[in-house]
Amino acid sequence: MPEFPSVEWFKTAADLLNKSDSFKRLGTCDAEMGVQVDNKYYEVDFEAFEPLVSARGVILFHDSIRIRPTRIYGEDKVYEHRVRDFIDELRRDARFQVCDLPFGDGLTLVRKPASPETLFARPS
Repeated sequence: MPEFPSVEWFKTAADLLNKSDSFKRLGTCDAEMGVQVDNKYYEVDFEAFEPLVSARGVILFHDSIRIRPTRIYGEDKVYEHRVRDFIDELRRDARFQVCDLPFGDGLTLVRKPASPETLFARPS
């Protein structure tokens, strides 16, 4: 396993999770909050969890309104938050509703459109 924290560590962890039978048996979930490392790995997380999100579920992305540089991994390792690029892709996908909230560097809610009958149905 690569050293934590690193992009390689998150990619390896996501690959292991996606291949896990126990992960596939989880069913659906009503909320998921991702870890931001790089917009590429947001996509891995999103692709892994999106099929599990129920009609009432919401996926939250942070640092999603503006692109900005950070030195989170050290003074000599400038990293650029580019979650906004992925959010822009989701906006173009009719399978999702996207809503930005102007808190800090942004919080974006993503959900699947659902009818009121689905949203207010009693869970079985």
